[in-house]
Amino acid sequence: MLKSTTNKRDIPMNEMSIEMILNLRKELYFGEDSILIPDESGNFPNW
Repeated sequence: MLKSTTNKRDIPMNEMSIEMILNLRKELYFGEDSILIPDESGNFPNW
């Protein structure tokens, strides 16, 4: 868990993960910098 809601962290991903995210963004465009992973409540925060 992060110390505050303003902190961000990088999560390393393999090639397959990146490819799947790029395909998802092509199919369902959420915006250039949209968040694809919800918070612990299932909400997509607008950071």
